[in-house]
Amino acid sequence: MKFFIPTIDSDKAEDFLENSIIRFIESQGFKVLRNKKIYSINFQHNGKTLIDIVGQVSESNNEPVFAILETEDLYLVCTTRRGVVGGEPMLTGKKGVTVKYFDDEETNTYKYGEWIYKLVNQNHAVEHPKKQPKSVFKYYSISENSISAILNQYLYCSHPYNLNDSMDCSTLLWDFSTLSKPLFLKFYEQYGLTEEFEIDYEKDKKNGFAQIKELFFNFITNHAGIISLSTQPLHTLMWAHYSSEKGFMIELDWEIIKNNLKKENPKLNNYIFFPVQYVENLESIDFFGVNFRSADVPFLYSVGVKRNDWAYEGEWRLITYSTGYGTPTSIISPFPNVPSQQERRVQYPIEAIKSITLGKQFFNGRNVEKLLEPMTFQMKDVQELKLIEFMIENLPEKIFLCGEYETEKSFKRSSERVNIIKKDKNIFTVVRMNEGFHQ
Repeated sequence: MKFFIPTIDSDKAEDFLENSIIRFIESQGFKVLRNKKIYSINFQHNGKTLIDIVGQVSESNNEPVFAILETEDLYLVCTTRRGVVGGEPMLTGKKGVTVKYFDDEETNTYKYGEWIYKLVNQNHAVEHPKKQPKSVFKYYSISENSISAILNQYLYCSHPYNLNDSMDCSTLLWDFSTLSKPLFLKFYEQYGLTEEFEIDYEKDKKNGFAQIKELFFNFITNHAGIISLSTQPLHTLMWAHYSSEKGFMIELDWEIIKNNLKKENPKLNNYIFFPVQYVENLESIDFFGVNFRSADVPFLYSVGVKRNDWAYEGEWRLITYSTGYGTPTSIISPFPNVPSQQERRVQYPIEAIKSITLGKQFFNGRNVEKLLEPMTFQMKDVQELKLIEFMIENLPEKIFLCGEYETEKSFKRSSERVNIIKKDKNIFTVVRMNEGFHQ
């Protein structure tokens, strides 16, 4: 957040601070340090954890905080009648105080390699060297949920506990070693957890702050969803790992999705779309570093970085933020799930579907009753029928079939457009159109 003073125009804030507030404070004998501008302080007073924040009402005197100044030994909280239009500022010693500063070039920014994770005007942002793709791809195995996602045009917003990489979004990437006891206690007070959980700063510290990390993570991810998309439509491992060659893959137009996100999803608070950063070694981030005044940047970093082992996926992530997605806590701990207030899904218009490619073994012994002739199938009464009927009715020119072709004694993967014709009840013929794309 950029420096400001409540009720003062932004272009006059610096002058008002220096020539009104600081001049008045120094007339009282205080020597004000001017190296950084303070946004908030977190401290203990009479056994209670307090936070004074510029622009908000102080709990100490119920007046708005106009500025927080610093001397060699003290922090000076200036409110209307305590340091601005009269009186002495409220004084706080420096011992055990956590300080957050207004933005400078480093604040709310974390640079890791060529990626920069940032909080800009309360919005998440990632600077990276990749070019934004026009198309992104989503692989599906055959299931009731995956077919429902196509028939109803939505993408599932996964919770990190549902992801297949145990280090993906892991709290192991959060370094809590600089967490102070006042902030530790404030968290439990703020979220009403003082009677529900054991609160022992030293014990949790010896355990790597495992308990507070998990609780903090659950609160954050209750309002966040992860949609994993790929830029690799013909990668053998993607087909094997995510569809078992028997599923399907959809190609989506990112611009159409982006332009309709808010319209199709009125409860969506915000989102960010960016490529995963693949690295040789994962490194932890100082969660309470002086550059961060909130959990936003450390969380964004932990969502955005993965080991090089996963680079073949060419993943881009759509992170969605909405109220009350719920948290499936019971997947990894004995804590109860956080109930969902809404479904973890993002809707998109059907026009965003550029193609659907069926796996090489989409037609197989599990769903085919009889092969009547080459590429003519009598299907069983299975859920794949819903998908086939949907494609014929809504996307007849956008159906593809994955396969292999040989060139110079080498086999490569292809995706060929096909026409699926319904001959009779549960009987379909697949006609090759001799066009498509390949490796």
